[in-house]
Amino acid sequence: MEKEMNMKHDPEADMKNHPDEDKTSSSRSKRVPSKEDGRTKALKRKACSDDDDGESKKRKVEPSEPAEPMKPTRLKTMKNKKDFLKKLKKIIEKRTFPSRTNTSSVKTSEDDFEAKYEQMEQLGEGGFGCVFSGFRRSDNLQVAIKRIGKGFSPDTVVDEHGQLICTEVAVMQKLKDPQLQSANKASPVVLLDWYDLNEEIVLVMERPIPATDMKVYLESRGGIAEEDEVKIIMKQLIQTAVDLEERHIFHRDIKIRNVLIETSSDVPRARLIDFGLSCFTTETSVFTNFAGTLSVAAPESMFGSGYRAEPTTVWQLGVVGYEALHGLGFNTRMFGMNMLRISKDLSPDCQCFLKSCLRSYPSFRPKLKELLQHPWLI
Repeated sequence: MEKEMNMKHDPEADMKNHPDEDKTSSSRSKRVPSKEDGRTKALKRKACSDDDDGESKKRKVEPSEPAEPMKPTRLKTMKNKKDFLKKLKKIIEKRTFPSRTNTSSVKTSEDDFEAKYEQMEQLGEGGFGCVFSGFRRSDNLQVAIKRIGKGFSPDTVVDEHGQLICTEVAVMQKLKDPQLQSANKASPVVLLDWYDLNEEIVLVMERPIPATDMKVYLESRGGIAEEDEVKIIMKQLIQTAVDLEERHIFHRDIKIRNVLIETSSDVPRARLIDFGLSCFTTETSVFTNFAGTLSVAAPESMFGSGYRAEPTTVWQLGVVGYEALHGLGFNTRMFGMNMLRISKDLSPDCQCFLKSCLRSYPSFRPKLKELLQHPWLI
């Protein structure tokens, strides 16, 4: 019990033992602000109030006087009103409005066609129409007339006038570029006129004479042409393929039947024809629907894996070169199974050229511009 009594807290004893510590703590807790502190705060409050008053004075905007309402102008007399209406009528009569009718050069009357051209015998027939010979009545110019039945539903595009037209027509209109018409190119035949009739579309094109398609041309030479001759034709075709690519045009069906050979001179000149399957393309376009000649198609286009314009065109050019130099009809499946081979009798550069064009993988084939620099063509 005595020990417990001794352990009780005695505040007076604590005060005696630590007198200084208590004074310090009490002085901290009961601090009185000085006069200087009060003056400083008062000055600060006054400065803030002065600033606020200045800003509020600046913000005050003098109320502006109300603007006079605009008085509507009126025609004071009946005479002035009549003069005004006459002037307005003249302005309307002079003003030209865009026509909503078809502003392209297409003609829609069979009578217009017959008045200008005379159609003669049939030259050929394709999957979408027939081609006839003919001439222009005004100057007896020889022409080729192609009739496409609308029942075949040819592809259409929107032209510069906002009208839907046949894609073949749109492509051939773009090929009228004079830069394409050169002796060292397989220049496409020129579209002269076209007619959109009720049941069909009629295309009137130039007809080079004398000329024949490349298949008949080769047959007249025993089925096989010399390397030097084929080299000239291939160089012209490749140059035209480059021109088409630069204009974003994909022919899709380059083959010996779609190449005309002009025979008016000692040096053959090729002309590319039949743009019935052609289309417009971009650098990133990938096609999945097949269009062309199946037996000679590029492998990637046969199996639906998607194909692009340039590698497919390179393959088709290789097929043209192969058939011209071997005298045999090319077949993609047989070539892939090594049942058709490139002849060892050809020059090494020629063999290399054909092999590079006919590689199975499209990414391994050369570009069109690279083909022009191939040693066989230089």
